[in-house]
Order: sequence, then structure tokens, then C-alpha cells
Amino acid sequence: MSKYTTITVRKELVKILKDLRKELKTRSLEETIMELIKYYRIIKAKQFSEEVKKAREEGLWIGTMNTVIRNMIMRNNYYGLILWNSTASELYNNFMDNVEGIYLWNSSKNNIYNNLIKNNDDGIRVEASNNNNIHYNAVLNNYITGIALVNSRNNSVHDNNINKE
Repeated sequence: MSKYTTITVRKELVKILKDLRKELKTRSLEETIMELIKYYRIIKAKQFSEEVKKAREEGLWIGTMNTVIRNMIMRNNYYGLILWNSTASELYNNFMDNVEGIYLWNSSKNNIYNNLIKNNDDGIRVEASNNNNIHYNAVLNNYITGIALVNSRNNSVHDNNINKE
């Protein structure tokens, strides 16, 4: 997808969201997105093994490959989403409000995009992980770091909105 196609798609998406905002009578685009996520909470996976674990402290723990996590709301956990030894997974259109938003450890070739990651200590933490793509995320009001790369190589990080509100 060329740079110009991406801009066109993003403009069209904003127009659609603005139209939905009027229809849903929400106060902001963020609230519109959250309303959409509430109604479309889906985990769709190409391969989902028994390594997917839920624990008291973790929102969702993924230790497999080719997993798609989309349209999830993860709140009030220690970790929102952990990719542990994971390869070729996609995380998009998720909302994270935890202590740690998204945490990758020893994971590679994953795509993390179009997520709202807000009010965590660390928004996205990538540790001992290589060749991941982190694009078009809103990483807002995180207390320590927005996106942290630790002992990691060849990760692509661009077009993320990282702000302290």
C-alpha cells in the first residue's frame, strides 16, 4: 500500500467515524470507537493453542503463532496482553487500560496497529523481541513510557500518537 493510499484510507475512516459519532450521539471519536468495540468484541485466531492462558494478573496471555486479537477491551489487569514466544500474530483495534498495556517477550514478526493504549505504566513494552511492526497506535497518558524497546532489534515503529494528556 503506497503512502498516498494509506492517507486516503485514513481520511475515509475518519469520515466514517464522524458519521457514526453523529448516529450514535457520542461526545468524541474515542467514545465512538469504544462503543463500536463494545459491540464487536471478537477474538479470531488462525491457530489458537492451549498455550493461551488467562490468569488473575494477565488479561490475555498468548504463546503461539498466527493469532489475531482484535476489538478487545482489556481493563484493570496487571498486563493487558502478553505475547510470549509468539510469531506472526496481529493485534489491532484493541483498548488497553491496565498497569502494562501490551507486552512482547521473545516474540517476532508481529503486527501491532490501530490500538488505543491509555493510562498504563508502560503502553507497549517490547523486550528481547525482533522484527515487529508497531504502527498507527494511540498511546496516551501512560505514566512511565509510551513505547519501550529493550534488548530488541529491527523493529519498525512509526506513525504512533504518543501523548501525555
